[in-house]
Amino acid sequence: MGAAQAKPLMEQGKLDVALLFEPVDVDRYDYVRVESRDRWGALMSADRPLASKPFIRPKDLDGQALILPDRDAVRSLVVSWLGDWANAVTVAATANFLSNATVLVHAGVGIIIGIDIPTHDAHLRFIPLRPKLENSTLIAWKKGRPASPRSKRLRRFSPSRLMIEGTNRRCH
Repeated sequence: MGAAQAKPLMEQGKLDVALLFEPVDVDRYDYVRVESRDRWGALMSADRPLASKPFIRPKDLDGQALILPDRDAVRSLVVSWLGDWANAVTVAATANFLSNATVLVHAGVGIIIGIDIPTHDAHLRFIPLRPKLENSTLIAWKKGRPASPRSKRLRRFSPSRLMIEGTNRRCH
């Protein structure tokens, strides 16, 4: 579930807490920021010529078909990073969950530009972007909303000790 789906559910009281990927409007929410930042890169088929590069620069994507994040605010980060090369690429698809978009990579549709997502697929290769592109994830909840018992425990827990399961990422 992305921010576009999570925020209305928090507004309706159907969801206590959500992970929100920045940039995101948090005026109506309290939050803690995950301490580590998300690293962006290109996820592609390991047999592409670009897959042998140690990093990807905007000019390396000249003429390439890209699969970008679906949310406008996040996609604009990529367009800004591409700079003068933004008109030299084709947006072949957008995806809300980049892990699901790996099917498109396998089908030869394009290269995913997104955060470093865990994959154990030997046919895919993640290559970091240069210049570096990073952003943060927030753990957010609706301001002024009474919290469920579980949500209360999460909010009282020291953010510096909060570890995101399956990662080395802490909140602060």
